[in-house]
Amino acid sequence: MSPEIAWSDYLDRLRRDSEELTTQRSLADNAHNRADQDQSAARPASINLEDTSPNKPTLVEDTAINQGADSVLPIYIGETACTAFAARVCQCLNGAASPTHPLQWNYVDEAELALLLNADVPWPSLAQARLWVQTALAHTNPAFHVALRKDTLLLLTEVYQRRRFDNATTKSKYFALFALGQLYASHLDPSQPHVPGSAYFAQALRLVHIPPERPSLMYLEAILSVALFYQHLNRFHSAYLLVGNALRLGLSFRLNYPSANEGLSDVDREHRVRLWWSIYAMDRFWGLRSGLPVQVSDGDVHVGIPRDPKGDEEREQFCDPAHQIAGIGLARLAGNISQDLYGLRKSDESFMQQEQKLLTRSKQWVEGLPNHLKLQQSGTNSKNVIVMHLQFNYPGVASYAIYENRVQMQCNLCIPIPVGDLGGMCSRR
Repeated sequence: MSPEIAWSDYLDRLRRDSEELTTQRSLADNAHNRADQDQSAARPASINLEDTSPNKPTLVEDTAINQGADSVLPIYIGETACTAFAARVCQCLNGAASPTHPLQWNYVDEAELALLLNADVPWPSLAQARLWVQTALAHTNPAFHVALRKDTLLLLTEVYQRRRFDNATTKSKYFALFALGQLYASHLDPSQPHVPGSAYFAQALRLVHIPPERPSLMYLEAILSVALFYQHLNRFHSAYLLVGNALRLGLSFRLNYPSANEGLSDVDREHRVRLWWSIYAMDRFWGLRSGLPVQVSDGDVHVGIPRDPKGDEEREQFCDPAHQIAGIGLARLAGNISQDLYGLRKSDESFMQQEQKLLTRSKQWVEGLPNHLKLQQSGTNSKNVIVMHLQFNYPGVASYAIYENRVQMQCNLCIPIPVGDLGGMCSRR
C-alpha cells in the first residue's frame, strides 16, 4: 500500500470516528439542549475573531503551570506545546472544568547521566572514530550544520597522529559527534541500560559545562552536537537551555552580522553563516514545540542566508544549502506563529488577519520550495524531505489549535475538529 493511500485511509477513519462521536454526544445531550433553548438568546450569535485585544487565549490560568510531585520548580507548558493542545482536547471531550493531568513522559534522568559522567571512556580506534563522525555529519546535515565536513575529518586524523587527546574543546566536539554517530549507526534495543552513544555524550556534556573564557567556534560546534543528542534522550528542556547558551555565544561572536574580518577565507565565512542559522532554527523549532518564546528577534539578524558552494574545495566542506534555506523559512514561520498568534502583545491587526497572513506565508513557503524538496506523489521521498514536511505540519496544527481554543473560550462550546481540513493541511496535496 502506498503512503498516500494509507494516509487517506487513516484520515477517513478519523473522520468516521469524529462523526460517530459527534452523533453520540448529540443524542446524549438532546434533552439538555431542549431545556436550555430559552437561554439560547443569551449565547453569542457569532464568534468574535476580529478582536485585537492582547488577551489572547492562554493556558496560564489552567494548565500552563503544572506542578509535578517530584518537581522542585513548576513546569511551564506554553500554549503551542503539544501537551497543551492535548489538554484542550481532553477538556473539550470531558468538559471544560475537567482537571488536567500531571505531565508524564519518559526521559533519561540526572541520576543515570551522573553514573556515566565519572566513567572512564577511552577514545575509539581511528577507523571507528572516522566512521562515527561521518555518520553523525551525514545525519545532522542538511537540516543542521554543526561542523565542516573535510576539516573535521582532517583534524581528527591529526589528533590521533599527534596523540593530542587531552584538549578539552577538541575532546568535547569529537565525543559529541561520536555519541551521535554511534546512536545513528545502532539499532535501539530496549533491553540495553543506556541509549547508544550515552557514554560519549556524558563526557562531552561534562566538558561543555565548563565554558572557556575565550571560546572558539569549535566549542560552539560541541554545544550544538550535545544539544542534538539531548533530544534523543527526551530531555527537551535541557536541549532548549543549551541552545540558548549557543545563541548567546553566537551573539558574542557577532554571527548574526556579516563578518567584517577581511582575513577570513570564504569557507570560514560560510561556516559562520551556517552555524548561525542552525542555532536560529533550533531556537525557533524547539521553542515552538515547548511553548517557549523565541530568544532573538528577527530584527537583530542581519547576516545573509547560506549560499551555494563555490568550487570543489567548498563542496567538500558544505552540502547543498537548499534544505537549510527552506528550514530557515520554516523557522521564521514558527517564530511568527509563536509571537503573533500566541504572544500577548497588542497588535493593530485582528486575530483573523494575523491567521490569514500566516496562512499566506505558509502557502508561499510550500510553493517556493525547489522541486527536489517537494513531496512527490509518485516515487519515493528522502528521509530529510519527509522530516522537513512533518516539521511544517506542526506550525499548521499550532495555528489551528489557537483558533479552536478561541472558539471554545468565547462560545463555551466544543467545536468538532474539522478532520478533513486538518488532514488537507497535513497531507500537502
